[in-house]
Formats: sequence, structure tokens, C-alpha cells
Amino acid sequence: MKYLRLHVAVCTVVAIIFSCAAFTYAQKQPEKKKVKIMMRAGEEVTLFYGGKGNIIEEFPVGTVMGVYARNRAFGLNENVRLGAVEITGYGGETFVKAKVVEGKIGPGDVVKLKPGAGAGGMVAPPMD
Repeated sequence: MKYLRLHVAVCTVVAIIFSCAAFTYAQKQPEKKKVKIMMRAGEEVTLFYGGKGNIIEEFPVGTVMGVYARNRAFGLNENVRLGAVEITGYGGETFVKAKVVEGKIGPGDVVKLKPGAGAGGMVAPPMD
């Protein structure tokens, strides 16, 4: 009986230690990562295209497209042209690689050949 109580006490202490260790590990501050907010001329950018058309036909390599501001409250504001990007390649079926040739752009801005209806992509946050 004496060994049973000792065994239960040791198991209890071990369980408490492991639960405290797991709790403190879970409470660590998340690692802060710097995210580039604005990309300037000469920098590479990734665009997301969620349309149903063929990405190669919609975004031919070498095409220069305008970048327009996207207001989260009201949607696309085609009156505010922020800059331009040149399509340089593809990253799978839904991502387009581009180089900023004019202005400053950031994640969430919309890339289109011209204002109005038509294919458009969205600037994706930089992936490190």
C-alpha cells in the first residue's frame, strides 16, 4: 500500500510538471516577422489570379498592367492608379510573377490591363 501511494504521488508530480511545461510553451509570444508593406519600382511581386480563364492567355509575359487601389470598404477604386507591373512569369496555375516598373504597390491592390471589366489579379503578400 505504501508503494502504491508513492507511485501515485510520483505520477501526479510528473503530470503537473509536464502540464506546466506544455502551458508555458503554448504561452510563448508568436515570432514576429517583418512583412514588406509597399513594393517599389524594380522589385519582384507575386499576383494571385482566381479567375476561370487560362492564366497564360489572361497575363501574357511582357505585358505591362496598371495597378489600382483596392479600398476594403468600397471594393476596387479604379480612379486611383498606383503604378504598373510587367509580367515576368508564372508560379503555378494561380500565381503570376511580375516586376514593379512604376509607382508603389502593396498587398491587396488590384492589377488589370485597363480599368473596367476584365481579367484582374490581386497583389499577394511577399513570401519569404
